[in-house]
Amino acid sequence: MNKLFLLIISVIIAVSCAKIPLESLTLADSLTNEGSRMHQLNIALINKMFAEKRQKIDEFITMEYTPQYIKNFTQAIPPDADIKEELPEILNSIIPEINSRRDMMQSALEDQRIKLVTKLGQDYAVYLSGSNELRKLLESNVQVDKERKEFFDSVKGMTNDKIDLNKVEDALDGFITDSGDVSASILDLNETINSIINQ
Repeated sequence: MNKLFLLIISVIIAVSCAKIPLESLTLADSLTNEGSRMHQLNIALINKMFAEKRQKIDEFITMEYTPQYIKNFTQAIPPDADIKEELPEILNSIIPEINSRRDMMQSALEDQRIKLVTKLGQDYAVYLSGSNELRKLLESNVQVDKERKEFFDSVKGMTNDKIDLNKVEDALDGFITDSGDVSASILDLNETINSIINQ
């Protein structure tokens, strides 16, 4: 998006000329279309990343968490217990606990996906609003200096909102492999995503 902002600024600088070429409107439309394409790519990237993380949660629960949970559970069974006789009750105790952890992790992941997609949508709405204002400015060529200043202020505000997808992925990977208290892990993930969004 930063490259688009630089192009937009370049177009605005051209506004200071007495005559605005017709190509400026075409450029403005191209920038808006490119911004829309980039927004859709960002959404697709977020959704793909979270789909992969949902799969990783399932793999973690199956390959790591469940075996360790069963091991810990069986170590707590009294030595004189008849495991074959107690097996249905053991399974009735173990399976809901494991499923509950998986569901909590998947739910937390979905909450964060929705939060990020919402933020991307909000940022795109700001970008689109700025692009529309630019086109109006180019079309009207009225009060150029005032509208140019307002648009510069708008662009300045837009460039402060960035989402570092590398940090998002690191936070999600840390959340998936954390075997500690699931509630604390969810809180940590929430705080981390919030800090990335609000930096």
